[in-house]
Amino acid sequence: MVGALALGALTGCSEASGPARPLGATSSPAPVGAVDATAEALAEALRTGDAAAAERLAAPDAVEARARLRTLATNAGALGLRAVSVAYRPTADALTGSWEVRWRARSRDGGGEATVPVALAMVEGRAAVAELPDTPTQVWWLSTPLRVTSGPGWEVHTTGGVPPGLVRATRRARAAVARVLGDAPALVVEAPPDATTYDALLGGSPGEFAALAAVTTTVDGSARADAALRIVVNPDQRARMDPTGLAVVLAHEAAHVTVRDVVAPQPRWLGEGFADLVALRGLRLPGRTESVVAQVRRDGVPEALPAAADFAGRGAALEAAYEASWLACVILERRLGLAGLVSLRRSLVREPEPFAAALAGAGWSQRRLVEQWHARLSALAATPAA
Repeated sequence: MVGALALGALTGCSEASGPARPLGATSSPAPVGAVDATAEALAEALRTGDAAAAERLAAPDAVEARARLRTLATNAGALGLRAVSVAYRPTADALTGSWEVRWRARSRDGGGEATVPVALAMVEGRAAVAELPDTPTQVWWLSTPLRVTSGPGWEVHTTGGVPPGLVRATRRARAAVARVLGDAPALVVEAPPDATTYDALLGGSPGEFAALAAVTTTVDGSARADAALRIVVNPDQRARMDPTGLAVVLAHEAAHVTVRDVVAPQPRWLGEGFADLVALRGLRLPGRTESVVAQVRRDGVPEALPAAADFAGRGAALEAAYEASWLACVILERRLGLAGLVSLRRSLVREPEPFAAALAGAGWSQRRLVEQWHARLSALAATPAA
């Protein structure tokens, strides 16, 4: 599950020959002890960020594997990964299989896990790495050299220079969320250089998330409740945003990180509307309900609050879904107060239950919410455009 923000809403076979055998390698099955020793040595290199130690795990002529091992250890050191463990899982051939890598993030909100294909070879009694294919993965540090820029409570991950304004926008986003929620999240912002990398990090098909300015998801693409979270910024959308727009986008995503609603069942409209409420608080942005008002004037007032499918669109339809959700949360805040709305939001993430039942427990009803939402949309649509 992901939390996201639209920019305008401020988402034939051949037989394998197997790995080449390095000079000095044997084809005999790898002793369990040798394989486990290599896995533990890799884990230690990742825990300490020791690139040289990681490189020494490669077979003598496995140049590509050596470079990849160096990248893994260098990235892990820059990220300050903790509690790293590596377990080898063989296939039918004991020399080919995968490493199951687990780690804890430097930020306080969890860890990640990933499977890394590997081919081993016995070299002078040790299980050396013969091949380490760079297969597609949603875990960025496992696939490419990263540059990590960090400060108190935040990190920005890039593959080169940091995009202009991104660090400042990240800081502003943390401050905006802290003002509303009383808690500043530990933010990890990933800024891929192109749309292809952006899609790969999100595990999507080409263009699937092109309409979204940024997406909050788990660091490994899983739905585990204890997974670390990261914000992945759309490079194409980012290039069109001004500093305020970028800060609003990141504050919206930071609200998802703080509440951790991307790993909990929820009404989608509530998650996105609440994140917008947090990000836009105190800002006077013209045309805040322009798209939903145009939709109401064209099609009439919608019968129900936005459904999950409404957030799968693009353009004005997607913007209208965000705006309608934000407006519903504005109404909730007026009824419950900010503290009451925050409490409701957190309780639904902590102990999921039907929204109507949770709202009734807070002293109101979903029917009254929808009635007032209808009335507000009707009033906005009846107001002549300035």
